[in-house]
Amino acid sequence: MTDLPGVTMSVPSRLGVDARFEDGELTLDLTPQPETLHHGIVRASVLSYAIDVVAGITVDQDPDVWTLTTDLSVRMRTLPAPEHILVANTILRAGRRSVTCKVELTIDDGTPIATGAVGFVRVPRRETDAPKPLVTPELAASFFRDLGTLSRPLREEAGSR
Repeated sequence: MTDLPGVTMSVPSRLGVDARFEDGELTLDLTPQPETLHHGIVRASVLSYAIDVVAGITVDQDPDVWTLTTDLSVRMRTLPAPEHILVANTILRAGRRSVTCKVELTIDDGTPIATGAVGFVRVPRRETDAPKPLVTPELAASFFRDLGTLSRPLREEAGSR
């Protein structure tokens, strides 16, 4: 996860994502907006971002190790965008060199809308590497508060042609 919110011009910081840290768990709340939809469905890229963020921040807690996303897949139902999506991570396997997570995306009544599988590799940080910023789940939750949303469709904001 390479782009934390905080810079107000950052596209990811304006996708309608909010974060909570409760009972020792980081969860994301995604509020779909017209700018992040395609034919009334939340874009897979928006869901991918939420999956990578919730899992990546959760597993990247060692200041001496870089945690890099190695693979990520999204399986989503083609449903009209709900008002709200809850994004929750489960660590399936955490080894010394790799981590595998499953991320569930559900609507308010618990109905699944998508599932993500994401893998990470852990690489020891060398002394010559730049300092590693450590973002705890508690701190991450504060990064997502009171952010604006996109003012134009995501493709335009991202500069896609």
